[in-house]
Amino acid sequence: LLLPAYLHINPNTGWIYVNHPISQTSRINQQVLASDGGNRSSSVELTVIITNVHNQPPHWDQPEYWVTVPENTVRDAKIVTVKATSPLGDPRVTYNLEEGLVPETNMPVRFYIKPNRVDSSASILVAENLDYEMTRFFTLRVRVQNVAAVPLASFSTVYVNVTDVNDNVPFFLSSTYEATVPEGAQIGTSVAQVSATDLDSGLHGMIHYTILKTFL
Repeated sequence: LLLPAYLHINPNTGWIYVNHPISQTSRINQQVLASDGGNRSSSVELTVIITNVHNQPPHWDQPEYWVTVPENTVRDAKIVTVKATSPLGDPRVTYNLEEGLVPETNMPVRFYIKPNRVDSSASILVAENLDYEMTRFFTLRVRVQNVAAVPLASFSTVYVNVTDVNDNVPFFLSSTYEATVPEGAQIGTSVAQVSATDLDSGLHGMIHYTILKTFL
């Protein structure tokens, strides 16, 4: 049986599109070929599942969420509630927090998701201690799926901005300092330089020095 050419592929990008109205079939099995300019090629199998026209993925209340949290937020603290609803007769949905993206680092995602059965929403909570000096921004991808013979999913993005807290104490680069100065030294004579650092950023990391007492 020769089927219509249901699908069309862009030869340059690899994107595949519907090319013919699809009906009276539950799936399309297609072989996709990739070839180079030197007459070498490889192929892969593509299976397209045809879903009922009435089966729609869940709809998010918001396409994206923006959250600001201080770095000293405790573990298991809720930072945001997300929600999606299914247009089907069965309102049940399931949520999953996919791998988060931490720009320029390989740090693991420091959050987890917990469903709220009362209103079918889900909360994102802190799983590990946050550190502004290490990671200041997280991009989290949340997946929601409906309950159907062929489940459909949709996605929302949660952007988490971590703010700085003065959580580090300044420390001197040496435990003690010693210096010599001649008796009768003139006012303004240099004696020694002490140096301290603070792991906080911005104003919280600026160092100011004060002499508390003079010991003889």
